Amino acid sequence: MVDAAEQLRQDLELLRSAVAKAVQETYSLYSAYLETLGRSLKQQLVLTSYHVCTQIYPQQFLKLSLSQRHDLQQSLQQLAQQIQHSVQDCLELIAVAQPESLEALPELMLGQEKLEAAIAELLHKTSRTVNQLLQANGMLPATPLEQVLEIAAKAEAVGRPVTHNPNLLTAVVESEEGDHPPEASVIAMYLQLGEIEFNDSAVMMQRNQIRQLTAQLHKLQTEIAHKQQAQLVTEAAAAWRSTWPDPV
Repeated sequence: MVDAAEQLRQDLELLRSAVAKAVQETYSLYSAYLETLGRSLKQQLVLTSYHVCTQIYPQQFLKLSLSQRHDLQQSLQQLAQQIQHSVQDCLELIAVAQPESLEALPELMLGQEKLEAAIAELLHKTSRTVNQLLQANGMLPATPLEQVLEIAAKAEAVGRPVTHNPNLLTAVVESEEGDHPPEASVIAMYLQLGEIEFNDSAVMMQRNQIRQLTAQLHKLQTEIAHKQQAQLVTEAAAAWRSTWPDPV
């Protein structure tokens, strides 16, 4: 019959195997997810840029010369390709040193948090860059939109709706120059992960798989903590017995 200490050792060994499997599954899921997400981001950035230039600010776009339009489109295309590659590079953030150790699980979950934060920062940075490019070409009012983006990011973080149209932020800003009114409702790009996923069923499906896996990781973490605590109790009890003096 297996004693309690040996049973706990066996249980932890099984959990160690479960961690190794979870690490591999997490890496595989995120690899596929980031590839699909990058492709979707590229497409949606281009489509949103097209919408801004032809549906929202067509007059400003038509004022550009042929070479200016070409340069703007080329820059937007380069940004779209850049965000596609950058989001795929985030995969390295979940790499763990020793996948088959119990310590790999917290390392993996920390990497997962860093990856998600990196994606959010990438979307914010790209939105800012696109808006600056549009401003430089006279599409948006010559006024800083950084504060607007920061306010939108905070609203998004607490789950409040930010945009009415996919990836487009509407804000009232003061214009310093150009053909825009002194104070006007300005529509600028604001890439949101939730909207990217909502508008692409493949990305949404993979995101749901990641949510399910994350729940499994938390459950596994709880089980490991419980078994490790039980092992400490068992070892402490054995140590107590080994040093307790014989009764008088």
